[in-house]
Amino acid sequence: MSTYFNYVIRNRLIDLIRKETKEQEKQRMSLQKHQAELEDGNYYRGGSTTDRNKLTRVAEDNGMYHSDFWEDVKKDLSEKQWKWVKYFIIEDMSVQEIAEQEGVSVEAVKSWGKAARRKLRWEVAEDKLEFS
Repeated sequence: MSTYFNYVIRNRLIDLIRKETKEQEKQRMSLQKHQAELEDGNYYRGGSTTDRNKLTRVAEDNGMYHSDFWEDVKKDLSEKQWKWVKYFIIEDMSVQEIAEQEGVSVEAVKSWGKAARRKLRWEVAEDKLEFS
């Protein structure tokens, strides 16, 4: 009988260790995923300032933090992409607020932002190549 109890206890301890190891691995993967989303710039929070800070830094670095800068940005974007820049970055509105104001889904506003960021990254990269 003692052999049976030792067997059961041993296997339950092994199961417990495996379970804890899996949970730790899930947490580690979740942290990595979250970090990748933050670095990618596609992570939306209610009051996210990641994109605002990046664009503000680019504008300040180029000495163009005024209306001429935004006019240059506007001519490179579609109407919907410009709406995202105007509301999300300039007016500091959340994605939810923009969606409600424009009468579209939150996912639509996110896609506007994703496309706008892609175009703006491309423009910044081109500018860096020209000045190099």
